[in-house]
Amino acid sequence: FTGDGLVFLYNLDTVNYVEWGLTGSYPARLSPNDPPTVFRLNSGATLYLKANSAACDVRIVSYDV
Repeated sequence: FTGDGLVFLYNLDTVNYVEWGLTGSYPARLSPNDPPTVFRLNSGATLYLKANSAACDVRIVSYDV
């Protein structure tokens, strides 16, 4: 996702966590059953996600504001 607006990330996996970041480094993570992560993404920023050990389903909802 590249854009300007609010982003909601939901980890739908029940076992694996997902790491996420903005530059190819992954300083944050979504564990299974975590509440949604919500943040504002600046225009032109690119969001990166990486599963820890197996593919994970992640719901990404974004709103232009």
